[in-house]
Amino acid sequence: MQQQQFAIKQRYLSGYEQPRQWIDFIVNDCQLDLSNIENQEWLCTNVLQYPSCKLYPLSHDYCQFVLKELIQYLEALQQKTEEMEIFDALYDSLVQYQTKTNTHEWFHRIFIQQENPNHEFILKVFPEFKQVGLAMWPSGFFITEYMLHNKTHFQNRRMLELGSGIGFTAMICHEFIFESNHSADKECIVVTDYLDSVLWNSFENMQLNHIPCLFEENQVSSLDSKEDASKKIQIAKLDWTTCTLEQIQTIQPNLLLAADVIYDTSVISHLVRVVDLCFTCDAEMECLFAITKRNENTFALFEAECAKRGIHSEVVPFSNPSPHFYVKFRDSTIITLRRFFKQKKDENLAFVA
Repeated sequence: MQQQQFAIKQRYLSGYEQPRQWIDFIVNDCQLDLSNIENQEWLCTNVLQYPSCKLYPLSHDYCQFVLKELIQYLEALQQKTEEMEIFDALYDSLVQYQTKTNTHEWFHRIFIQQENPNHEFILKVFPEFKQVGLAMWPSGFFITEYMLHNKTHFQNRRMLELGSGIGFTAMICHEFIFESNHSADKECIVVTDYLDSVLWNSFENMQLNHIPCLFEENQVSSLDSKEDASKKIQIAKLDWTTCTLEQIQTIQPNLLLAADVIYDTSVISHLVRVVDLCFTCDAEMECLFAITKRNENTFALFEAECAKRGIHSEVVPFSNPSPHFYVKFRDSTIITLRRFFKQKKDENLAFVA
């Protein structure tokens, strides 16, 4: 029963669950009898009124929608079940949400399974804003799932992440992948984006989860100084349109990561140019992208830009047999990129901006 209660809490607090699917999961999969008022009380007190949600709330609309659906389900069940009661606090909570002012920021909670079940990540997001880096996307979870299934492969690596968004990949590296006996000059991840709002939000997420990091408000810099030896995460601005070979050489990555970055046709050529710069810095560099194909034409453009530079992609087999956290990946895929010939520098395919 404890495992089932954890799953119920995990799904709701992720902030991604569809209310009716969540109720069906509680009743059918977990076999929790919601006609029992004690079970309703447990659900209200331990899940819907989860303690840390007072300080770091879930989406106002999400919580209100879930409560409405749950109460409607209970009222329909009450008509079929004699002497059934509905826990009063459920109605009180709904009234509070109906009178409460909505906020533009809210927090998801991700609980890692198969590790420490009590480990909780709090992720601050702004999904209402147009900046996509302020929200969490399916492929962002998928690439961390892949990393958790292949931990040793990512240990003792200098990683550069493009379009890092809220910083979840770096959090997973810090908590579950990095080894304490490896120094930051050998094992680190440089978390990059180009919007100041995204970089600051990533930094705040590190602070929320008590994860040490360096925050470079301008551009990337070296992680090799002694004072930085214990901080294996650097947050820094990296603009694909102006990125230079010197910036990549400063980081000296041997592994390039990105998730859900192939969606805007206007920046694809710049994205591929940055990938090419990384291969110029290290021809043997490993490059892993987690993608969600929302538009076949957009991905075809990405492949065409890659082909111009001799870069080809291959799908990495990954069936995700035992997920570490509950999120729907929506047909995400891992691809690896390789450059098969050395591209000559010319006007169209310049290595530097």
